Amino acid sequence: MPKIMEVENLEVVYGVIKALQGISFYIEEGEIVTIIGANGAGKSSTLRAISGMVHPSSGKIRFKNKDVTNSPSHMIARQGLSHVPEGRGMLTKLTVEENLILATYNRKDHDQVKKDMEDVYKQFPRLAERKKQAAGSLSGGEQQMLAIGRALMTGADTLLLDEPSMGLAPLIVTEIFAVIKRINHSGKTILLVEQNAMTALSTAHRAYILENGVVLKSGKASDLISDPEVKAAYLGGH
Repeated sequence: MPKIMEVENLEVVYGVIKALQGISFYIEEGEIVTIIGANGAGKSSTLRAISGMVHPSSGKIRFKNKDVTNSPSHMIARQGLSHVPEGRGMLTKLTVEENLILATYNRKDHDQVKKDMEDVYKQFPRLAERKKQAAGSLSGGEQQMLAIGRALMTGADTLLLDEPSMGLAPLIVTEIFAVIKRINHSGKTILLVEQNAMTALSTAHRAYILENGVVLKSGKASDLISDPEVKAAYLGGH
């Protein structure tokens, strides 16, 4: 499959702290690629650099064969990339439906917007039940569903998901990741940052392991699950 994204020698610096120290990776169209690592490894910084939320100090980011390094976020989004940040970031006083509609403000394909809305409600039946409810009144799991639903409503074909399991009960995590797989099967490319290494590796096609801003290992997710070093460091030895 063609590469939809290529990241080369990416460095991100905050003051005197080097969050990323020249990392490189790629994503092929239709893949789920995961980046795993401990807190402070540089996972969220990677997503923020790709989506234009922070400017890298050096390196290159190519998306759909275009150099998007240091491009503004709204320009990158228009090329078909949507970032679901850690913490979900929804408008809590608006209803579920209003949050979803707001994500379509740039779109002109009104018929497809209607279909996408139906698809989001099909993927997340609980959002359909609560569509007139304020987003702030939803549970953590429902808010995560809404955050992913909103990303789908932008019409993006590539999603950046930052810690979708954070703070959620195990049953809800299972539900969220089942939907992530279904979204991928429908044709979306996904870059997933996740601290729950076993869940991430069980979901992704390929993985990169970050430690202190450096890629420590990479490969097929199924191979890394059985790698003794990965098991010891990230999977509790299992």
